[in-house]
Amino acid sequence: MSVTNAGNAPVNIFGVSIAGDFVQNKTCGTILGPLQTCTINVAFAPTGPGQVTGTMTLTDNATNSPQVINMNGKGNMGKKH
Repeated sequence: MSVTNAGNAPVNIFGVSIAGDFVQNKTCGTILGPLQTCTINVAFAPTGPGQVTGTMTLTDNATNSPQVINMNGKGNMGKKH
């Protein structure tokens, strides 16, 4: 997932949290400069079969913080379709 600072002032990133059967590896630093982009790697890690929803929440000092991204996936417990 790409995160872009479209403004002309630095954005301080305070945290990234994941809810649901997803895991993340935050590869952004704590400051995202003006017009810079960074990547937050998110992977689906189902704990059971069926439809799963989750969210990623990015907390920073931007005026629209926190930003929440809805995610979903379907676990099949290793079965091939």
